[in-house]
Amino acid sequence: MAMAGEKKLLYTYILVVGPRVGHEVSAIQHRVRDVHVVPARERHRGRPEWSPAAIKSALMTTAYNQDSAGGVIGDMSTGKASTPFGRGAGHMDPNRAVDPGLVYDAGAEDYITFLCALGYTDDQVITQRRVVRNVGGNAEPTYNATVTSPAGVRVTVKPRKLRFSVTEDTQEYEITFTRAAGSIKEAYTFGSIVWSDGEHTMTSPIAITWPSTSKIAEI
Repeated sequence: MAMAGEKKLLYTYILVVGPRVGHEVSAIQHRVRDVHVVPARERHRGRPEWSPAAIKSALMTTAYNQDSAGGVIGDMSTGKASTPFGRGAGHMDPNRAVDPGLVYDAGAEDYITFLCALGYTDDQVITQRRVVRNVGGNAEPTYNATVTSPAGVRVTVKPRKLRFSVTEDTQEYEITFTRAAGSIKEAYTFGSIVWSDGEHTMTSPIAITWPSTSKIAEI
């Protein structure tokens, strides 16, 4: 155990590259799960255990993309700043993952709507619905959305503010993707949606693929 200000760290960790990365991820997953196992004596109170999807969400949406110098994590193969295709969600932060604030407790329907949105024409508007669950210590937080639209696409989120309560620990929001004016020269463009209550930050990257042989973009 270590101390950082007044907050206890679960443990320290080292970034590794290679086959051991899978073992590190697995260890952190198990640690997050162990913290949120619901004792049998409390299950009758309706307190839900964390599903594998919730644990995955916590690990990914609390990851960070800055290196020790404060810049975007570099791509060793190009020497330039990395993209979500290279770094994924970013560096895992085990301590933030244990208390992510919100999680996407995704089910089969979420994946079906995602697959249905793969591939759209310039004239189409794609709308996806996402449900988030409040797992933070505050039962009544308010989260505000910050949207960074990828070049060539206009991304809107409704509502831009999510209010939770003791009786409503889940909220739904819509993400709408529409083609923006202008031509795109890049093969890929990137953006993000960030939800924050001032204490927790939940980040979801957005990647758009622009095939050179087609007007169909992939989200």
